[in-house]
Amino acid sequence: MSNLTLQDIDYTEGLSIDYRWFDKQEIEPIYEFGYGLSYTTFKMTYLDVAAAGDSLNADEPGNSKKLYDVVAWVNVDVCNTGDVYGTEIAQLYIGSPAEGAPVKVLRGFEAAHLKPGETKRVTFELTRRDLR
Repeated sequence: MSNLTLQDIDYTEGLSIDYRWFDKQEIEPIYEFGYGLSYTTFKMTYLDVAAAGDSLNADEPGNSKKLYDVVAWVNVDVCNTGDVYGTEIAQLYIGSPAEGAPVKVLRGFEAAHLKPGETKRVTFELTRRDLR
């Protein structure tokens, strides 16, 4: 057995990893995160955000169990506009105006399996923690 030792490793990139690094550097990659080839095409419409009452305004302590309560829903309709069956992965990103925060952070993704001409609504739940 080898003698492994723990070392201090300085992760200077902070939160700027993966797609977040490209955002920080203002680089648009040729193939974005989640890019995939398909034999059909998709269109997303009817983007809707609905808050759960006044829960977005509630001031809860950082360690509160309410951090995991759903406070909003984001809905989008995904339509297969092509001629063959296909799957589109809808992705939800949120951003923060806070200094040093990533431009956007992935908060959800869901596959929509669709026949030609079919539309499905994809719903994402956001918790208080997601929005903090």
